Amino acid sequence: ISGTVRSACEIVPKLHAEVIVSAPFSGVIPAEDNAVLPVVGQWVSKGSQLALMIPSAETPSGLENFASRFIQAETDRALAEKEFERAKQLRAIDGISEKEYQEAEIAFKQADATYRLLSKFIQSKDGDGSLGAFTLAAPISGTIIEANVVPGRQINAGEPLYRIIDTRTVWIRANVAAENIGMMTQPRRAWLQLAGLTNNVEINERNGRLVSMATAIDPKTRSFPVIFETRNPSGNLRIGMYGELLIATGEEKDALVIPESALIEEEGRYSVYVQVEGEAFVKRDVTLGERNGSLVEIRSGIAEGERVVTLGAYQVRLASLSSQVPAHGHEH
Repeated sequence: ISGTVRSACEIVPKLHAEVIVSAPFSGVIPAEDNAVLPVVGQWVSKGSQLALMIPSAETPSGLENFASRFIQAETDRALAEKEFERAKQLRAIDGISEKEYQEAEIAFKQADATYRLLSKFIQSKDGDGSLGAFTLAAPISGTIIEANVVPGRQINAGEPLYRIIDTRTVWIRANVAAENIGMMTQPRRAWLQLAGLTNNVEINERNGRLVSMATAIDPKTRSFPVIFETRNPSGNLRIGMYGELLIATGEEKDALVIPESALIEEEGRYSVYVQVEGEAFVKRDVTLGERNGSLVEIRSGIAEGERVVTLGAYQVRLASLSSQVPAHGHEH
């Protein structure tokens, strides 16, 4: 069994797996053009339509301003790209100077940057054929976590509309106490304990990895952050969940272990039921050591070779409290 360090932890999004889609301009999301809008909890694919938005016409140039800027940027980029491709061909045969070639390259990069800036969250214009309409697209695949869209309401530029998180892979962030820093080398395994989940989640080289382990101590909390990454195909690991992380220190030893399901906890003390004969069981207090996932080290209370109840231990305990069948139960 491996030595472990226990620490409180939180499930957080993986880097670049969370994005907030904000309004690229002031405008409105018309109800008649958005019959179906994505809602909280819905999965969206990268590039899929989130909403159709029309620039604000509060001022005489409101609609034309953004629409014309976008169209101009799109046109400038297309022309600059053609000129750059032409410059490449001419430069290959010494038809233009190096300076002229570099000027064409710079012009394309500038036009491309302007276009990308204006179209960061816009997939296409005139999505339904109406003048000045722009389709807001999902920049990543993920689940809608927040939706702040009310059809017909005036929206200001920069206002957050959607929050999307891809939870297929998540991070577990733990703050380990400073006194444990000497025990930590480069841990490769950890076990996640969460309220609501019956089984511990093991993180190993097959389903995850150690992302980072800080070398500096936070002077306020006297702890250092450790981040593990793990795949989350079932979606049981929800962003914002709190729990405990048991981090393997890397030092392994031989020990007497039993399944965690055999333990009975009463006011912070632990015991197990040992089969003495037939359907007769005796309760033994035990002293615990390290925990590795579903296995627990037993330092005292039972000996190697004894049989303990691993399934239905609480039923045996209830049976032992009965005056009719004292200290008896059924072996499982």
